Amino acid sequence: MLDLTLRYMLHYTALHNTTPHRTTPCNATPRYDTLKFTTPSHDTQRFTTTHNATPIIATKQYATLFYISLLYNTKRNATIHHSKPHHDQLRHTALQNTTPRNATLCNTTLQYITPCHALQRFNLIYHTTPCHTTLSHATHTFNTPRHFSLHYNTPQQDMLHCNTQQHARLHNANIHHATPSYAALHYTIQGIQLDFAVADTGSQL
Repeated sequence: MLDLTLRYMLHYTALHNTTPHRTTPCNATPRYDTLKFTTPSHDTQRFTTTHNATPIIATKQYATLFYISLLYNTKRNATIHHSKPHHDQLRHTALQNTTPRNATLCNTTLQYITPCHALQRFNLIYHTTPCHTTLSHATHTFNTPRHFSLHYNTPQQDMLHCNTQQHARLHNANIHHATPSYAALHYTIQGIQLDFAVADTGSQL
């Protein structure tokens, strides 16, 4: 009789999946309770991985590690996503051109405000910055004795340089007006712009 009862329990439990919760208390704790609902370990593994429900509502450990950290509350996520100055400099500065750091690198430099970009852009492209005027227009064109000898003291150079409108404008701007920086920024720029316009018509001084 005992043998039949034991065989019935094994057959009924194993084949029909009637959980050990109703048959043997020994099997109920490790199989049914632990693997289905009850323990925090399985809640974290099952609901978190599959449904993403337990960490937000129930499991404090997972909520701290996942929901809070990765969404909005911890220092790690604040730096990466929203509020820390470090991320503002990396994200808003680089992408949205807002912070002073990016203003220096992008807005200011690329929109012709800083002296650094004025030297790099205007000097290389338009030849109008004080750097270019001092090195080229002033030194090589007007101020050194060598250039005066080459350009002003020989009749040939007078014919070729002093009588053209471009040279006259550069000469007047740099020699007859007060400071080289003002001449470079004002008269030289205007002179070159006017030279282009006059060159189209063929006019001369």
